[in-house]
Amino acid sequence: DMLSKKISKSLFIIRSLRSQVDLEVLLMAYYAYINSHLTYGTLLWGNHCTAVNLFKLQKKALRLMNGVHYRAHCKPLFISCRILPLPCIYILQCLLYVKQNFTSFNTLSNTHDHNTRHCDLIRIDKCSFATVQNNFYHVSTKLFNSLPPSIRALTFASFKNCIKSMLYEQCFYNLNEYFNYVKNVK
Repeated sequence: DMLSKKISKSLFIIRSLRSQVDLEVLLMAYYAYINSHLTYGTLLWGNHCTAVNLFKLQKKALRLMNGVHYRAHCKPLFISCRILPLPCIYILQCLLYVKQNFTSFNTLSNTHDHNTRHCDLIRIDKCSFATVQNNFYHVSTKLFNSLPPSIRALTFASFKNCIKSMLYEQCFYNLNEYFNYVKNVK
């Protein structure tokens, strides 16, 4: 709720600036007043049901900056402005978290000595509780395991660039879009 109020106040700033400056300055204002709030702590709250409201505010800001109708489709705007939608920010942070802390995760090769084709995947503990299945640790491992082995094996800098370029190009609006895309890429 507090974050929604902060972003709503920032929308007023963008609305006020829109008639006086060009898109480049509006993008700087967006990154200063909106994106900074959206990226902070996204691992913890990015998959919460109330994040949809923040995503709507982000789309509203994008429409204001580009001067389009309030019901215009935003995917082309995200792609042309090279802004990551909130679900993509969450996906990026989850994947970078796993890549940075890969040694703290248990892989399937740690559970047995057999050399299988999936031995480099991270072991996901089974649980039927929705709160556990939606926490960032569980979601991060699922996101990372869904990537092709060639991408998972990249160095951190190359991995980050590869994932960022994929997210900028595809502009996913939810996790299911990401999983469907990665499944078809393999």
